[in-house]
Amino acid sequence: NNTIRGEQVDLGQYLLGIDLGENTHIDIGHHSVQHSSLIYNQFHRRGISGNFKLPSVNSVLRVFSSRTGDLHGFTEGLGVEDSDNRVDGIALDYQPFSANPESLTIITSYLTGARKDEDDTIGMLVEESNGDAASIAIDSRVFNQTLHIHIEAAQSRFDFDGDGDNLDAETDNAYSFFTRYSPQPNSNSETPFIWDISLEKAIVEPNFFSLSNDYLAADRDFTKLSSNINKGNVSAQTFVSFEEDNLDDRFTSTNNTLYGGAFVSYVQNTGSNSWFGSPQYT
Repeated sequence: NNTIRGEQVDLGQYLLGIDLGENTHIDIGHHSVQHSSLIYNQFHRRGISGNFKLPSVNSVLRVFSSRTGDLHGFTEGLGVEDSDNRVDGIALDYQPFSANPESLTIITSYLTGARKDEDDTIGMLVEESNGDAASIAIDSRVFNQTLHIHIEAAQSRFDFDGDGDNLDAETDNAYSFFTRYSPQPNSNSETPFIWDISLEKAIVEPNFFSLSNDYLAADRDFTKLSSNINKGNVSAQTFVSFEEDNLDDRFTSTNNTLYGGAFVSYVQNTGSNSWFGSPQYT
């Protein structure tokens, strides 16, 4: 499956899918729960989840229980029996316009859970963290799906040290905006010119934390502009990104980072026949 931003999701080690009727599906194993949500993005863990379609209201309900950390081999099975290292959650996708469902999708998410942090050198528990997070997002594809807009706001309430003092239940927010414009190519051309341009923006306040997305680093303001073009055998991707870290300057100075990149490829099929088919050079 693909994420909102087009990256490929790696489902990992194993997955058992079970269809219980037309509208109910169960996933067991190492999998992604809901990649379209800010608090679940890149969350690929071992556990169990159920997807329930609600055709009467054009919605999909997801409930899940997963281990907060990666498991290797079959230690502790799915890991959901360990409440000190587990996150439980629920998500609902609602499309109010049945005639054109992708024109608007409302995505709500909630999770709660805990995670132990152990010191392997002494084999002892040093701290336990727990908390919850919630988010709401609007996803829209308009103008014959050439314009994609995704806006999301999330809030977490998380105890970082588990001792009920000082850092008990710190609350902070995270916001993200993503848009991509990709016009329809000219169908009359044998080698149509295909292109798109994307803008991504994320602001994550200093105390925001989600058990299900370690990649969402807090205390940062991130902006990225990227584009993709393709014409015949040639394709190119470019991006420029600006990031501010350590936004809370009471403790340390703000770091500003500007970076960019480009990738160009040329693909040629030889058209020759051999035992290996038609070689392709990139």
